Amino acid sequence: MIFSIDAIIAFSLMLMGMLVFVTVLSNSGNSAVQQAKELFLEEKTFAIADSLVKNYNQENTLLGACTTDLKKKRVLSNELTAQNLLSAKPIELEGFFVKSISYNTGAGEKQILLSQKDSDKCISAKRFVLLDGAKTIISVKGCLNE
Repeated sequence: MIFSIDAIIAFSLMLMGMLVFVTVLSNSGNSAVQQAKELFLEEKTFAIADSLVKNYNQENTLLGACTTDLKKKRVLSNELTAQNLLSAKPIELEGFFVKSISYNTGAGEKQILLSQKDSDKCISAKRFVLLDGAKTIISVKGCLNE
């Protein structure tokens, strides 16, 4: 009888140890997946914000809304026009979309809504630019599809 009780206690301790190990391993895996999603969101949002203020793209100004100097044949980084921003088209990648672009003017904050989708996991990337010759901060809001 004593041997049986000793074996039951040892077996119970071993099961408890394995349960703790599996729980820690599961939590570690879940946090790694969550961190990968957050990194993906940050990477895409900041890449689009950088492209917006440093490039010129005729097809979709969300990927580049800078003005161009035709004499020197180059793009003027960080110099945007409101007209270019207004012609931005939505971008959707697998698991990611751009929700809006917003900026402050003398008349208040203006927002260009690019998607009607809702998401709890969003991040904004802000950049300092010259918008129609005036200093302003532009914000690009990227979100994860859920």
